[in-house]
Amino acid sequence: MKLTSNPSSSNMTYALEIKSGDMVLSLNTLLTPQVYWSMGKERRKIINRDGAFVYSDDKDGNSTWIAVLGNNGVITFSNLGTGASGAESSIKIPNDQCATPEPCGSYYVCSGSKVCGCVSGLSKARSDCKSGIASPCKKSTENNATLLNAGDRVDYFALEFATPFSKKTNIDRCKEFCNKNCSCLGLFFQNGSGDCFLFDWIGSFRNSGSGGSGYVSYIKVANNGAGGGFVAPKEDGTAWLWSIFSHAARVAHHGTVAEGVQ
Repeated sequence: MKLTSNPSSSNMTYALEIKSGDMVLSLNTLLTPQVYWSMGKERRKIINRDGAFVYSDDKDGNSTWIAVLGNNGVITFSNLGTGASGAESSIKIPNDQCATPEPCGSYYVCSGSKVCGCVSGLSKARSDCKSGIASPCKKSTENNATLLNAGDRVDYFALEFATPFSKKTNIDRCKEFCNKNCSCLGLFFQNGSGDCFLFDWIGSFRNSGSGGSGYVSYIKVANNGAGGGFVAPKEDGTAWLWSIFSHAARVAHHGTVAEGVQ
């Protein structure tokens, strides 16, 4: 079962589905979907004999709730029986405003309560905070692109869920992998483990704070000059999910996401 949102303003869509016994949210990209939330790693869930639950603070046990997957990649909950005066549940999935793929737009860094700014490495090279690459696998693009250090103290929403392209390697080999793969638009290299992650689409970065993320990041940019400005994504349009979990999961009382356990 797979439920897909309406397209965002950047024409990206999000999906909620069951994979390998876990419920996940992911961004649909051309090649490899980028997962950014899973029930298995949800810290708010409470596990009992009936399954894994995420609770809001709603107290009305007789309410009927639906889940709404917005085109911003966030699941919210609405009460069907409250009418126009009813309010949304306080729970959102994911809870962190910077934990979705596009809170600020591609190549922007999200901090705190969705404060956005161009990633430092790119802001020094291009005034529009864009990579300048429209069709990465065209020969003209492959021969006119370079890897640029994204800057310090940046993290990426998909790293917690992604599988490394290569393990126990080094930064030079990781960069070589990306340069030889035309679909690679960015890489993350973890110094401690030697894991190399390649991505065919780059969304918003996250500020990792003064302690750093433990990753070195490079993004592929065109060698030509900078362009115009940036238009932030709008958060309108939603996909209403009336029957969201069908057998594998269910939307229950108290603004709950429930994952069924056999």
